[in-house]
Amino acid sequence: MSQKEGDRIRLTISCNGLKDLDQGVFGDKSDPCVWVYMKDDKNPQWVCVGETETFSNDLNPKFVRDVFVDNLYDGNPWLQFVVNDVDSLTSPDLIGSFEIKLEDLRDKGSKDSPLVNTKGEADLGKISIWGEVVGGRKEDRFKLKMKGVNIASNDVGGWEASDPYLKFLRISKDPDREPVLVAKTEAKNNTESPEWDAISINVWDLCNGKVDQKFMIQVFDKDHTSDDDIIATVEMTMADLFSRNPFNLLDKEAKKSLGQIMLKEGGIVRTPTFDDYTSAAPESKIHVTFAVDFTKAGGSIKRKSSDDSYQQMISQIGQLLVEKYKCLGAFNLLGFGGKFNNEATVSHCYEIKKGLKTYQEVSKAYMEVLNTVVEEDERNLHEVLRKAIDMADAQEPEVDYHVLIVLTHKSAETSIIRNDIVDASFSKLSIMVVGLGDEDDFKDMMEKLQYASPSSERLLGKEGQQGAANSKAIRNPLLFAKGPTPPAAELQALQNQFLQCMEKQREGLPPASWSKGSNALEKYCILPVKTLPDRWAPKIFPRDPS
Repeated sequence: MSQKEGDRIRLTISCNGLKDLDQGVFGDKSDPCVWVYMKDDKNPQWVCVGETETFSNDLNPKFVRDVFVDNLYDGNPWLQFVVNDVDSLTSPDLIGSFEIKLEDLRDKGSKDSPLVNTKGEADLGKISIWGEVVGGRKEDRFKLKMKGVNIASNDVGGWEASDPYLKFLRISKDPDREPVLVAKTEAKNNTESPEWDAISINVWDLCNGKVDQKFMIQVFDKDHTSDDDIIATVEMTMADLFSRNPFNLLDKEAKKSLGQIMLKEGGIVRTPTFDDYTSAAPESKIHVTFAVDFTKAGGSIKRKSSDDSYQQMISQIGQLLVEKYKCLGAFNLLGFGGKFNNEATVSHCYEIKKGLKTYQEVSKAYMEVLNTVVEEDERNLHEVLRKAIDMADAQEPEVDYHVLIVLTHKSAETSIIRNDIVDASFSKLSIMVVGLGDEDDFKDMMEKLQYASPSSERLLGKEGQQGAANSKAIRNPLLFAKGPTPPAAELQALQNQFLQCMEKQREGLPPASWSKGSNALEKYCILPVKTLPDRWAPKIFPRDPS
């Protein structure tokens, strides 16, 4: 799920005077690491939500790796900080711990406290925690192209211009912590008017995603024979930078001008997430079609019983879909490999029910058709795939998406469906194949279908498709799952396929939810695409958010 304004907190952690648990003959000291746990009234058990890096032989560590936690307001959330001495050969040894209400840390901004343990020992050391609410979203990135004017020379005699480059640093709320380097440009040789290449920086890393939080830019002169020389340092906010006003570089006494730097062009690159497309109406609905194999089965496949693998899988997948996605549309049920409704011939795509509102209705329709269907030996997925592709291509509105879930117990002939799978890559469609037979059949099915991956060539071309000249798939629409375990991970992976499809189908047109202007960063947003309608064309910034 994408992050919204203020729903995460950055925890910056340091310790001081930790008890030395090593006391080795070689002068070793503890190797501390902090585990962060969280609980609330709804989830009363401590759950690990992050950890710092491990510092070797250090009793006063200032950890570089911050921990991010959910900024919860309900449920009385607590945080626990457990400081351990990490040993590569044995289990970690507890140095001490500290607990605090999230509300108290959020309100105060920081907390210093002695560590405690269950033995009541003293002098275990102290822990310092700084909490900063982050804005924007984790996916947001600066894309900046900077330029300099009259950059002073640091070379001896001043006969040659500097070789300047920029460092971007995050300023911590902890006054004892040095600014953290997050990015730097390349050096431009022998010039007082450099134009650096564009760089991309995560907004959380630079300024916690806030337009009004200061960060630091340092201007350095690259030296090939000694340490690089710093020319000047300037602090600014994101809003300052996007004002496009030049920033004066001054010497330490703030008397002598050392040049200027400014933003040439840039903005925030915001990548759409699944939640963006499905969180506001009218937006995407996910329509689900189950295609059930009605060929003859044996072994563990038991029809018309409480152990019916197909009926169980329909219910389990349906329940997972309801839990994961609040944007479900219609459910449909197809059958293949049997004779339906007293027909004389085998049907490879029989429409059992369509437009159902719940997965329970799908399960009921499956059980009802068992009373009349005649199982056969012939298995063919071609017609089912064509049906799913046609449904996805005809669907309105254009942002709706389809998922075809094929439940089968035996590998099918795949040579004639290779084109179908490649064509499905051009449609708003994912195909999940769930194997309910034995392991060998499932592996055989995967091997046969995998060769229709994005690297596969199109054999016939899709009629009327704009990309028909392209002989290869543009994305992989396939997912595989082995029953009887519910395919939770595979259903989560549907989100990535959905986003790939939206990028191709909508040519980067942003989700409707972006137009609400709920985030201060949106004033500076550009889109990560090459071609856009005029109203969304990237411009030099800042721009009017309307």
